[in-house]
Amino acid sequence: MYDRLLVPDVGGEMSMGARAVAERLAARWGAEVSVLGHDPDELLERYRSSPNALIVMSSPARSRVPGGRTNLADTVLQRVEDPVLLIGPKFAISSDWPSGPVLICSDQTPLSEQIVWPAARWAKALGVEPRLITVTDKTPTLASVDASTAASTMGQLTSMVESVVGRAVNYDLLHGNDPARIIADQAQWQHASLIAMATHGRSGLSRMTMGSIAMSVLHRATCPVLVEKPTLESGGDGEERGP
Repeated sequence: MYDRLLVPDVGGEMSMGARAVAERLAARWGAEVSVLGHDPDELLERYRSSPNALIVMSSPARSRVPGGRTNLADTVLQRVEDPVLLIGPKFAISSDWPSGPVLICSDQTPLSEQIVWPAARWAKALGVEPRLITVTDKTPTLASVDASTAASTMGQLTSMVESVVGRAVNYDLLHGNDPARIIADQAQWQHASLIAMATHGRSGLSRMTMGSIAMSVLHRATCPVLVEKPTLESGGDGEERGP
């Protein structure tokens, strides 16, 4: 579990939502909540001096905010390699949050798959179902061929998640040319507790990167989005922060 949850106060209702999420998680894990200003250097200094901390922050899912300031979330994601929990503009905490599954998104590349391990640990710590999801833009005539390869890869990932949570894990293979909408819609339909995604790496869609998809998902999502900037080295069994 995390010992401290750091919440930068950037003003407005979205910051209140981030604080509500942090307080809900802190109550569950016996952690402390620290509310900070919106100075990125102060936030990162506090983060680096706290060995088991999580940043929980709101983001409008766009590069700049009113007044011409750079989005704080962009700065944090560029400088932090551990998972960060983002709260988008459409999230409103419910009385039973978190209760639905953790949707773990993968485009079946090593970079995107680095989110799988921490997301599985989140699902276990929250006591909810983990569910893997991948979206491809293959045409219907190619979908069956692609599905065979995807199923093999997703089967390997589900085995990894099952080793963490100690239960059977399901996955969804979806097709479409708007992965952000598909992922956000699936999360809403399944009443997901959160969506977990990588923020860098080429996606299965040749026109898009995982980073742009993650920000588009955040803009649409009705649940928090756990994001991580993956490292160039593939991993998954190393030491990391988190539950």
